[in-house]
Amino acid sequence: MGRRFPLFLFLASIFFLSARNLGAGLCGPPAPKVKSPYHYLLALADSLAWAKSARDRASRAPSSEEAPISQLTDMMLALKLAQRDYECAAVHVAPYKGSSNKAIRLSAQTTFHVFTLLVEHGDQVLQQYKKVLDVRDGSGSLGDYLEEIAELGARADDIWKTLPLGVIAATYAIVEAEPGSDKLSRLSLTRAERTDILKKLKDTFGSTVQKGMQVGQLALEASAAALYSFLSDSKWKSRDTQ
Repeated sequence: MGRRFPLFLFLASIFFLSARNLGAGLCGPPAPKVKSPYHYLLALADSLAWAKSARDRASRAPSSEEAPISQLTDMMLALKLAQRDYECAAVHVAPYKGSSNKAIRLSAQTTFHVFTLLVEHGDQVLQQYKKVLDVRDGSGSLGDYLEEIAELGARADDIWKTLPLGVIAATYAIVEAEPGSDKLSRLSLTRAERTDILKKLKDTFGSTVQKGMQVGQLALEASAAALYSFLSDSKWKSRDTQ
């Protein structure tokens, strides 16, 4: 009975979480303002927070005290929950994919694509985990399935590498020239708006985000750090700075 319960719990949870249309309701993103760089950056910061939650869920190691079958089902459940969070990350930027602002549109399309690919990637990993469970019944090769899971892990790295490009693209939406000048020296954000976005990033990623992009950083942290560094750079005046 001890081995059957975790599998039962996993299957029950899958049933509860399987509907893809749950995403928007669970995430609760604010009403989008698709032409507003400020509101897009808020949505992007929220999207990165959901992505961090997803990645943290998926990478959390199961208890070493559990039986192997329980560890595997715990990993499958964690991955399914992570998929839900990636869906929420995509939901936050999705309305901005059709923005008339080219930089917002490009950023939203890129980040949305990354998070939807990660959802699909999770489906592929889940299929391999199920095959590992089936090996117990004498079907398939455990070594082959584990190798495929490792290969899928490498593919995930390739997906993540696109994220910084999408986030950095958003910065082009907020740079503008000073009135009466062609010099691009200020942002289309007020001081309060900059503070709002910076606070969201720091609340999610901690004080290390203030150090900017670092060698060896994971793509998600590098993306948040790049955005934080740009917004906090004093060379860019705020819109309400005289």
